[in-house]
Amino acid sequence: MLDRNHTGLLVVDIQGKLARLVEGSTPLIANVSILIKGIQALGLPVIWLEQNPDKLGPTVPELQSLQAGAPVLPKFSFGALGEPQVAATINQSGVTHWLVCGIEAHICVYQ
Repeated sequence: MLDRNHTGLLVVDIQGKLARLVEGSTPLIANVSILIKGIQALGLPVIWLEQNPDKLGPTVPELQSLQAGAPVLPKFSFGALGEPQVAATINQSGVTHWLVCGIEAHICVYQ
């Protein structure tokens, strides 16, 4: 069972044109927004990951207002934990159970 004192949310690569190419992107983004607002209402931490944001663009505008006060970390490999800054932020958070949402699960989330 999840313990709210040790649970957080990773939002992975919902950014730029890539987010718009995913089938059902409009409802996906709306549902992720609802998820994040619920997580924030519970006071749980959120970490945002962006794959090479200079080339692929930032998180989609519909979600950017939800990033306030949360780490937004760039990554340059598909496996996020291969990035020292991402690994350090996750390890220092005290969170042991991460809920994960994002797009391109076979590449950006699964690895």
